[in-house]
Amino acid sequence: MIDPSEDPARGRRADGSKAERPSALPDASIFSFAPPNYKAAAQARPASASATATGYSTVFDALVSGEADIAGFVAYCLYKQNKRDWLVAFEREHHRRPTDGEVRSYIVGEGTERRLMIYRHLAEEILAERESEARRTAVVLPAPSAPLPLEPPPPPAPVSTPAAEPVAPSPPPRRPRGRPRPSVRRGASVWSILFYLAFVGLIVLAVVWFLRGGAFGHI
Repeated sequence: MIDPSEDPARGRRADGSKAERPSALPDASIFSFAPPNYKAAAQARPASASATATGYSTVFDALVSGEADIAGFVAYCLYKQNKRDWLVAFEREHHRRPTDGEVRSYIVGEGTERRLMIYRHLAEEILAERESEARRTAVVLPAPSAPLPLEPPPPPAPVSTPAAEPVAPSPPPRRPRGRPRPSVRRGASVWSILFYLAFVGLIVLAVVWFLRGGAFGHI
């Protein structure tokens, strides 16, 4: 362990004073957007487990070389998805969450040069497939042509309808001869009944008159 008294900068920070700012920014040539060097990243990975436990992602630094490295970001997404699947499978098999040591062992195994190359290769294949699919589905619209003059539609052809034939009125139904109409026959029967009743009434009145006053009145 280094004694803070031996390091002037560390001793000033321990006293509570602010750290000195650098006089100039680093040279921009140190930032490179070239594909990452997996072997150098594996050698630069901290060997102690404490560096991994602090949340420092060595896999991200090994896969992503800069902000424009799209394939590196896709490869890191594949790594995270694979790690999530591993956690789900571990909990399903052992019925518990993995310990910190088991997680660190998994990260060390995934950070090997061979695994990093596999993630990078899969990411490049995915991007190439998406690009070719976008080119196939791209539709080139034709240039707009001059509109054609609109012609009026032809007039509809006259529809010839056949002339309706005159329909002759149907003759009234004939009644059989020798039989009077029901209305005349019914009226004659009524008048005959009335005449018969009047005649009978006159006879009855004459008999009554004769019996009471006519015949016996002079005796």
